[in-house]
Amino acid sequence: MKRRRPSFMKDIRRTLFATGIVLAIFSGIALTAEENEDFRFPAVEDLPENAMMPDPFLKPDGTRVASLDEWTEQREYLKALLEHYLYGTVPPKPTPEELSFALVSEEPFLPGSEISGVKQTYQIEISRNGLTHSFQFNLWRPEQEQRYPTLINNYPEHSNSGAEDFSKIEAIRRGYAVVEFDRNDVAPDDKTNANRERGVFPLYPEYDFHSIAAWAWAYQPIIDVLDEIGVADMDKIIATGHSRGGQAATAAGIFDERIALVAPSTGGPWSLGSYRQRDPDDFRGDMDYPVLIQRQFPHWYHPRYVEFIERQNQLPWDAATLTALIAPRPLVNVNSTDDGINNGLAHEVGVRSGMKIYAWWGAEDLCRIHWRGVTNQFGQKGHDQGPEEFLAIYDFADEYFFDKLCGPSSFNTAPNSDTWRYDPEEHPLMIDWDVPATR
Repeated sequence: MKRRRPSFMKDIRRTLFATGIVLAIFSGIALTAEENEDFRFPAVEDLPENAMMPDPFLKPDGTRVASLDEWTEQREYLKALLEHYLYGTVPPKPTPEELSFALVSEEPFLPGSEISGVKQTYQIEISRNGLTHSFQFNLWRPEQEQRYPTLINNYPEHSNSGAEDFSKIEAIRRGYAVVEFDRNDVAPDDKTNANRERGVFPLYPEYDFHSIAAWAWAYQPIIDVLDEIGVADMDKIIATGHSRGGQAATAAGIFDERIALVAPSTGGPWSLGSYRQRDPDDFRGDMDYPVLIQRQFPHWYHPRYVEFIERQNQLPWDAATLTALIAPRPLVNVNSTDDGINNGLAHEVGVRSGMKIYAWWGAEDLCRIHWRGVTNQFGQKGHDQGPEEFLAIYDFADEYFFDKLCGPSSFNTAPNSDTWRYDPEEHPLMIDWDVPATR
């Protein structure tokens, strides 16, 4: 597959991010705004049926977005829509008065003769509403004290290849830092906590966010601490996570624009996959996803989401909506052809529909998927985030952050192929909209 040269990346950063313009895309149905900040949304049963992916350019007044000048306000509508129907309302990051932290431990990180780094553990404490909640994160970095591109991962399910240190070793070899935190310490991954009595929730009683949003929100105080201690290059922060952690990484990118590259590992329709367009013969080809949440994971999302049971075509968003809130920042979904949980076509059309939106920004090449084949050099199998996924993330980051030629990782192609896994001509996007004619 033909690749753009690194100068393309530099041009995108200069022309898009230097402007400070924020992309926001509203999806699905016109809403009514009260003042300019308070929005009213229809009851789920009143939302219209739509077999196509909702138009991400539809404005609240029923007209369509025509220029970048409209995006900042439009982005707020879209975020509010997702908070209302999916995430619950998400708190702002802690204020300096609410946030404190301390270095708990430090030790050498010497996994091999060629790698020499440091591992540190920090404890974050948040005090609010007369309560205090704390959680820790681990930081691996090269020995020299300076700012590094930094990958943040929410308690990764480590590779079934056994290469648990791979992400840190490869990061230090390339001059990156890695952060991992246990999302359970932020909010227990336990369906008995759907009432939000444990974790960080009691500190924020006026916000009705649930566990996925809480894990995503936790990236924000971590980024604040990384900035305060002078470790993270604040223009080069990567958010990743696997499975449910991938869902949180996507949400983190939506709610914190300091995250420069978003890299969910799998995550289904809550990260990059489409609800409406799936391969019926592949995994979860006809699953009613809100039923899955109701039965197994009621703590993940707001209870309003389960009202979409047997109403998935009434969802006022789809994959393009989530992608739009991240564009034009780089986005890569890492996945496997034998995942066993996620639907392959859903993820691939999520990227293809995202590419249309990115193309409107002149950044089509920054929306990607990486497929791991049934076999690989690391022995990875199935639903997993391991060495091959981290190589793809770092290769993409090197290309974007440092204008390096594309590394050995493949993007937007099936394994051992030079084209998509699913033929776009056989699977045209289920959309009835196009991007605006002007920027």
